[in-house]
Amino acid sequence: MLTKYYPLWCPEATKRQPAQPPAFDFWLSSLRSPEFKVNVQQHKGHDYQRFYTEAYKKKHLKVLDIVEIDQVKETFTATFKMEFDYVDPTLITTWQIIKYLKTEGPTTSVVTVEAHILGYEPGDSEKQKVVLGKGHKTTRDMEDTICKDDLQVEYDRYLSVPKKDLLSVSLPERHNWQDHVALKWSLMNAVLTRHELMCEDQQINFFDEYGGHVTRWWKMQATFSDRLHLENMPFDRQLLRIQVVGEIPTYMMKFEPLLARAGNLKTVEAREDRNLPVQWTVEDAPPVHLQVIKEHGEFSRARFDLHIYVERNPRFYTINVCLFVWLFTMGTGVAFTRGTGTYRDGHKKMDCLLTLLLTTVAYKIILAAWLPVKPYLTKLDCYLVLCFCFQVLVIAYVAFQDFWDAKAESILNKDGFLWQYGYEFGASWVYGTCFLGHLCLATMIHFDCKRGILRRESWHEVYKRKFVWPPGTSLKGHLVGDPPDERAGKPEESDDSESEAFNCFFEKTDEASVTASGPDEDSDGDHQKLLIA
Repeated sequence: MLTKYYPLWCPEATKRQPAQPPAFDFWLSSLRSPEFKVNVQQHKGHDYQRFYTEAYKKKHLKVLDIVEIDQVKETFTATFKMEFDYVDPTLITTWQIIKYLKTEGPTTSVVTVEAHILGYEPGDSEKQKVVLGKGHKTTRDMEDTICKDDLQVEYDRYLSVPKKDLLSVSLPERHNWQDHVALKWSLMNAVLTRHELMCEDQQINFFDEYGGHVTRWWKMQATFSDRLHLENMPFDRQLLRIQVVGEIPTYMMKFEPLLARAGNLKTVEAREDRNLPVQWTVEDAPPVHLQVIKEHGEFSRARFDLHIYVERNPRFYTINVCLFVWLFTMGTGVAFTRGTGTYRDGHKKMDCLLTLLLTTVAYKIILAAWLPVKPYLTKLDCYLVLCFCFQVLVIAYVAFQDFWDAKAESILNKDGFLWQYGYEFGASWVYGTCFLGHLCLATMIHFDCKRGILRRESWHEVYKRKFVWPPGTSLKGHLVGDPPDERAGKPEESDDSESEAFNCFFEKTDEASVTASGPDEDSDGDHQKLLIA
């Protein structure tokens, strides 16, 4: 687990004072079993009230891969791993089958015992021993073991086994998980016909007086529906959500936010473009928001959202659409060319201009097929419309060329500058300005400038516009210290108090490094501190 833990102390087994465990212990971290969280709230006795009114499920959700982002259907497909850590009091009488090596003189044998993993003895990681409890001290039925006030579970024997000698930890063949605490949840925005469960597993990590601490995880690939906001396309940012909701009332199951890192979409140099579609990138360090909603009423449902921050790479659209449409628009300059002393025939110019105009229309039709139907124009749509209007104006001028020339002849002196050079000078000024403007835009895009027309929304603007909070939710949150950059901000508070939401965020530490959002424990990067306002 990513939070800092102190070891479980078993004085009956060790007879020594506790010591701080080593900072990194990969074996124990993979087992997850012998560690306890600091400042865990103490509860007297073992009453069912603790497990059913405060049955928090600690969650980890790791996005491994974004397979596809479908703009037309407004869906995205992701491969992810979801994991829950929880306490099951009904497992207190379930014994783990533990095999370890036992050395007596020159003889080494494999010993099998039925016991509970309780913790470990602090000390040198190479010599640490796992503490096992074997047999309850007194025989009690399940109700007495859990419900009697101030009762500590005691064992007949305590074994200290070097962790390097542990061979396997398993459960009896007759064990049935359906007889114990159930986790019932669903993916609220999943497309039901497009999901695949790759694998799942669950294990008991360790035991204490409250029961067995269980980890259950699923690895799956699913398609999720989430509306895209494309006003700034192709310079847009999108917030993709995976929404998980409990299917049993909150008095039986709630979700608890963890001190965790933000989930990274890992990249390897050999396949750095394969972790998500090539036209998208993951933002380096967005302010991470983990939303935890406190619903009123014991029969409401728990819910949490994982937010994935992605940013579009505009080069595909700027090269394959903007560049070619701009070349077609500049091609309308043929309307202002001269022949040998006289203007070329108007119908030849019109044929050329209409061909260019129809090509621009074809690009607009193709672009419309790439995007969903929206009640607004994107920035790319606006650019195509402007190019279309420019070409239409040129066609209108050519269509009435004889009329304009007759008017000019009656007004201007044929020996004057405007009559001799005004035609070429005016066209050169218009097309030269258009060329320089596009050259500046191309330079800004090449150097990834994000100002002016290329400005991207801040992540807080994206978060606010996405309206990730349910209707009628009262939002409360604040930032500790100065925000790390301009993308962080405060949510506005609502007057409605029917339910409360806690806007959670990560306060950067000296080792902070984030690329995408969501609780995770396996990703590269350093720790983040989660604060709840």
